[in-house]
Amino acid sequence: MLKVLAKKHTKRVLTTLQKYGELHFWALHKELRIDRSSLANILKELLEWGLVKKREEYDKSKKFPKSYYSLTDLGREAIKVYELVEELEKKRKASISVENSKDVYFAVGNNNIVAKNVNIKK
Repeated sequence: MLKVLAKKHTKRVLTTLQKYGELHFWALHKELRIDRSSLANILKELLEWGLVKKREEYDKSKKFPKSYYSLTDLGREAIKVYELVEELEKKRKASISVENSKDVYFAVGNNNIVAKNVNIKK
């Protein structure tokens, strides 16, 4: 499943469905500005994994049914993976910043100046 979640545009599709609820294919396409065939492929894979569900609305005057997509419970849970990754990334950056920071001492004339926790770039 992580492989699917890591694919290009997957996060955008899932978070857009989270934001708006159920969306017609064209509304999703318009909102995300993703190539139609790419969007169709993403949605197909998300359907196969059970992350989204599809509802079709039939209109006798139209040749094809309208397709509406929304998140499943599993899809809502999958979004938490992105949130966890963002949280871990923030913690990683914070730990790198702390590891790379040092107290720096400057001598200016007879005065000693201490700069605390200066971030040292390598």
